[in-house]
Amino acid sequence: ATESGRFTANPHAPFKAASLTTALTLAFFPLVGFEAASLAAERVRHPARNVLRATLYGTALTGLLYVVISNGVVFALPEASVAASDAPIAMFVESFWGRGASLVIAAFASIAAIGCLNGWVLMQGEVPLGMARAGLLPRILGRTSDRDVPTFAVLLGSGFASFLVLSGAIPGLTGVLTFMLQLTTAATVWFYVGACVTALRLRIAPLAAGIGLAFSAWVLWGSGREALILSFALMLTAIPLYWLRPKAREEAAIA
Repeated sequence: ATESGRFTANPHAPFKAASLTTALTLAFFPLVGFEAASLAAERVRHPARNVLRATLYGTALTGLLYVVISNGVVFALPEASVAASDAPIAMFVESFWGRGASLVIAAFASIAAIGCLNGWVLMQGEVPLGMARAGLLPRILGRTSDRDVPTFAVLLGSGFASFLVLSGAIPGLTGVLTFMLQLTTAATVWFYVGACVTALRLRIAPLAAGIGLAFSAWVLWGSGREALILSFALMLTAIPLYWLRPKAREEAAIA
C-alpha cells in the first residue's frame, strides 16, 4: 500500500510453520527438474562447462527472482486479494501502473511459458529415449525420426501434459491438477533423496548432502500422506522394470 508517496506493507496473518510445510510442495514444483540440462548433454556444445553453468547459475538466479518477486507481491497487496487471485503478479502491476502494464506483463509471462515449454518437450523425449535404449521401457519409446527425435515419446508425454493443463480449467477437475502437482513433486524428490544418500555414503560434500536430504524429507512430508505413499509406490515399480530388462534376462540365463 502507499500513503503520501510512502510504501507501507499490508498486515498479514502470523507466520505458522505448519502452513509453510503444506505449501512447500507446491512452491517447490516450479524448481523440479533444475538438473534437466544434464539430460541434453550430448546435444550441447562443451557440456562439462555449459551444463554446469546452466544448472547452478540458472537455479540460483531463478530462486532469487522467486523470493524477491513473491515477497514484493505479498507485502504490497492485501493477503485476501493475493490468495483469491489467479494472476497475483499481473494484479500487482495493475494496482500500481494500470491495466495496460498488467497486460504487457501477462504477455511476457506467456512468452516465458512457451520458452520453458520448449525445454520440457526436449526433456520429456530424452528421458524415455534413454530408458528405452537401456531396456527399461518399451522399444517404441526409443524410436526416433530421421532427425533423431523420439517422436512417439514426445507425443505421448505432450498428450498427458495437455490433459493435466486442460483439467485445471474444467470445473470439478481442478483437484486433479493440484494432486498431480503434489504427486509429481514427491515422486521427483525421491531421486534427490537417493542422490543425497549416495553422496553421504561416498563422503562427497557431506554437509551439503545432509542439508539436501533434510530438505527433501521436508518436501515429502509436506506433500501429504496420499501423495507420499503413491510416489513411493511409483519408485517401487522401477524394481521389476529393472529386473525384466533384456540385459538382466541374459545375465540370469548365463547364471
